[in-house]
Amino acid sequence: SAGWAHTCGLTGNEIVCWGSNGTGQLGDGTTQPRNAPVKINSTASFRMVRAGRYHTCALTNSRNVFCWGQNDEGQLGDGTQQRRNSPIPIAEIPGQLVDLTVGFTHTCALTTNGEAWCWGKNEFGQLGDGTSTSRNRPTKVRSDEQFVSISAGQYHTCAVSTSNEAFC
Repeated sequence: SAGWAHTCGLTGNEIVCWGSNGTGQLGDGTTQPRNAPVKINSTASFRMVRAGRYHTCALTNSRNVFCWGQNDEGQLGDGTQQRRNSPIPIAEIPGQLVDLTVGFTHTCALTTNGEAWCWGKNEFGQLGDGTSTSRNRPTKVRSDEQFVSISAGQYHTCAVSTSNEAFC
């Protein structure tokens, strides 16, 4: 997954990252840039990784989300605005997670029952909760739809419903 100026990938169940690291987005416990892949500072077993502007999030095999990097807009979802140089678990989302997407300064996840949850900057309504209030914890997208996929852009988010309709 390619972010603004860093890249991360899965190797087996581990995550490696490289590139810019000024906000800890590589997750190796430092803010040193890396020209070669370095393993993130976690013993969790991962199935998915997504890189954003200055933050990164990953889905574990037990279907939990860990995030790290810049957190000035609450995009890490841990209830704070504190930058993290190593992966930390986000605040709980009810149900198991199946998909994850990372935007410019927001993050969203999809549960097995089709609920979408988002957190971070919400200036343009990209969290889908009907407000423009930023959130530092996951908030449920306000919709009666069940979603099968979700994708975040710079200042917007779109999802596909079980009836193959796109909602943004």
